[in-house]
Amino acid sequence: MPNRKVPKRWSRKGAPFTRKEIELLRQVPDSVLARRTGRTIKEIVAERHARRITLPSQRSWTARETRLLGRLNDHELARRLGRPVWDVRAQRRAYKIPPLIPRPKFRKWTPAEIKLLGTVADKELARRFKRSLNSIQGQRWLLNLPYPAARFRRWTKEADKLIGAMPDEEVAARVGRTRGQVALRRRKLGRLTLTDAFSECN
Repeated sequence: MPNRKVPKRWSRKGAPFTRKEIELLRQVPDSVLARRTGRTIKEIVAERHARRITLPSQRSWTARETRLLGRLNDHELARRLGRPVWDVRAQRRAYKIPPLIPRPKFRKWTPAEIKLLGTVADKELARRFKRSLNSIQGQRWLLNLPYPAARFRRWTKEADKLIGAMPDEEVAARVGRTRGQVALRRRKLGRLTLTDAFSECN
């Protein structure tokens, strides 16, 4: 039985445009063509502009409309001009115009910052490092570091005396811990809850 050739995934990024792709330039939006071919919207827009191909449903951009790119949010500008969002975004990128609210530049984590992760509360580190709380939590989870309260906060003798003498919920409220932490500590100390102790007495 002859071996059947398995077709490779259609991804033409960086390669010359084929006849089929050129035909699609006249038929489908840039975002759809990018998804089908694996090309970037930037190179599709450049190819379409070089061949002076305009989609039937796509109006030519006027100088006035082009001047508005980047001055308004892409969605708002699309609404005002009566254009699809992908058209506005592709045109802005083609002219290398940044969006109205650019994404913040990525800040690399310094060794000093990483060293403090898991040793101080996430909110406090967010304030110190001037980072978002999600950024602090995400980096800590990425490094598999536990929340500091569960690892570094020690149980005091006063708190241990309360365990088993009152319900776990009340102990948790008094010592500033979760009910699960109190229950775990109680089992470690080998103490019963008030309900269990009462049952054994009866």
